[in-house]
Amino acid sequence: MRSARIYVYWVKPALLVIVTFLTLVSWLVDPSDVNRGLWLLNLTFWTLQAVWIALVRLGINPLMVAGASFVADGMIEFAAMFTSPEPVGTSSAITFFIVAASYFLPAAATVIYALAGAVGITVASHLIDDWGEAYVVPSTALLALITGVVCAFIMSRVRRTEERLELSVAEQVTARERLEQVDRSRDRLIANVSHELRTPLTSTIGSIETLMRDDVPIDDDQRAQLMRVARDGGHRLLALVEDLLTIGATRPDSLQLSTEPERLGTLATDAVVGIQPGSDRSMDIDVEQDPLVRVDRLRMIQVIANLTVNAVRHGQGDVVIRTSVEQGRAILRVIDDGPGVPPEHVDELFLPFARFSTRSDSTGLGLAICRTLVEAHGGTIDYTRLDDARTCFVVTLPTVPVLAAPT
Repeated sequence: MRSARIYVYWVKPALLVIVTFLTLVSWLVDPSDVNRGLWLLNLTFWTLQAVWIALVRLGINPLMVAGASFVADGMIEFAAMFTSPEPVGTSSAITFFIVAASYFLPAAATVIYALAGAVGITVASHLIDDWGEAYVVPSTALLALITGVVCAFIMSRVRRTEERLELSVAEQVTARERLEQVDRSRDRLIANVSHELRTPLTSTIGSIETLMRDDVPIDDDQRAQLMRVARDGGHRLLALVEDLLTIGATRPDSLQLSTEPERLGTLATDAVVGIQPGSDRSMDIDVEQDPLVRVDRLRMIQVIANLTVNAVRHGQGDVVIRTSVEQGRAILRVIDDGPGVPPEHVDELFLPFARFSTRSDSTGLGLAICRTLVEAHGGTIDYTRLDDARTCFVVTLPTVPVLAAPT
């Protein structure tokens, strides 16, 4: 591809400049030595070259353009044989174009091109009086045909080798990019885990050390407050460790799912048991349709519960869990009236430790766990803002035919 683009943009124009310069020099040395036909031929090549460049700039495959240019050049040279004072030299030019075109054309097209060139040279040899060829098929025609067939075979192998090399290079580039991404993710994970561990550890250790000091007078209320701080720090550490273990357990190479047909509405109802939205808020389950999905029951309940807790903790207003079927896919939406996520952070929303609130009871791993589990079930999870400005997380899962339900 790159070589074809270089040929069209640079090599072919450079060759035309040289030919034009030599033609001009020949005309200046002996004006009678260059006829109008040669100048017309030169102008034709330049006009076609402008067409080839325009086609490549329009997005046409450069390989196809380069191959077409050689075919056109051969046709022009064939026509020039009838006006050229050296028809044998022109047939050699046709052979050159066949050889050059074999690098860009498929093997079959090269053979057809060579056969057409051989036939054209043979016809011209019998029509041009100056040819002086006594054979039915002249040697130049046979040379063009044999050369074309050999080049088609060789160049096809060369192209296959180049394709393998390009594929190998592309795979190496992709592998390097993945390694770099893994390194960045590892560094980010270490930094985030260190930060998340430092805060509760500092508060817990500080509270315990204060309680252990004999030189600091502490009344009962202060002691109880320090104990609560230590306890909350311990709970936060426990939640972080549990989420980290969950992230490790839901890796694609270690995740094991035990799937069964389940009703999505039933899963939603079971998932929110025990979740309290607050005294001034309500939680509604709206089962518009109750599709059958094949999922790991406990894992999918974990997903729905995580999304619901996320809406309760970080959202506002009433929480609505809605199930439906759209375009043959099961849809679960968790909706609240919260302000949502800033647009510049939406792409980071499902990454580990992607936290955009100041709440201390969030580890920033819940949505990452949800995405891993949903994708393991062949589904997708997305974040959006509804037309009425409410926040919505959308889980999409494959449906199961009703006949597959257990009896």
